[in-house]
Amino acid sequence: MEEAEKLFKEDNVDLDYFVSEQSLAFFQRFTIPTDFLNHDPDTWLENQDYLKCQTIVRKLKVINDTAERGVKLIQDYNNSVTKDEEQKQYLLQVVTECRRLYPDESKATLLKPLSD
Repeated sequence: MEEAEKLFKEDNVDLDYFVSEQSLAFFQRFTIPTDFLNHDPDTWLENQDYLKCQTIVRKLKVINDTAERGVKLIQDYNNSVTKDEEQKQYLLQVVTECRRLYPDESKATLLKPLSD
């Protein structure tokens, strides 16, 4: 809570900065009761719904950047195929050539003969 308070003070950010139309979807996704939102925040530490929410949120592993996740997936896949650098380069050439020959997945494209 201290970090949020610091952000409010330093950047003059209002509470609505953190709340959007998707906020309710978060509670629904994790089946968290929202009744505690109707009470004074000073009483939340005594509210079982709030404590459940807090436990769930603290256990979440958050990836801040979609690109970071994409890079990690590619690295994991790349290392699972082969560790030999020469084979990796060959595989990239094959994929590049395949994409040149078959730029989309339409039936007409896929029916093209292999020789070009």
